[in-house]
Amino acid sequence: IRALGSKCKILALGRHSFQGDLAKQFGADEVIEAGGMTLWKIIADRIGSKIIRGKFGFNYHMIGGVDFTYDTVTSSGTLNNALKFTRAGGTVAVLGLSYPKGFDWMPVWFKELKIVGCLSTGTENYNRRRVDTVQLSKELILEGKADLTPMITHRHKLEDFRKAFKTVLNRKNTGQIKSVFLFDD
Repeated sequence: IRALGSKCKILALGRHSFQGDLAKQFGADEVIEAGGMTLWKIIADRIGSKIIRGKFGFNYHMIGGVDFTYDTVTSSGTLNNALKFTRAGGTVAVLGLSYPKGFDWMPVWFKELKIVGCLSTGTENYNRRRVDTVQLSKELILEGKADLTPMITHRHKLEDFRKAFKTVLNRKNTGQIKSVFLFDD
């Protein structure tokens, strides 16, 4: 978002501190590592929204909200929060590749939210031209506006593939964001 020139306020939700550190490095104004009602209260405080409670269960809603929410996990819990944290008429981009079950569609209808799906690549309007997102990413990297190398936290030799997969599966303890295999020339 910063590489595209946006000055908007970016709040990132992180599960682990190493993810939050990287989010800040890439331009997040604040990283929130909280869940449940604490998360709701922090979000409402940061954006000046009000939380209201429905009659039954964990049935909370936010009056106001953010303009745009990216859900990169797309579990039923993260999608529920994304829909409820987004203001009326706002947009939720669903980037996580999963099939959430049991989430509340009511915010979509009552807030008239726009839901946008994304998988790997697309075509966008940027600087008054239509451009493929992969091409745009390459341009931003070559122009020095986006350095993605900090995302590569682990490098493995191909023969160490078992260790590589264990690293990925145990990212909470390994701090893994992205792993790459190194090939001999």
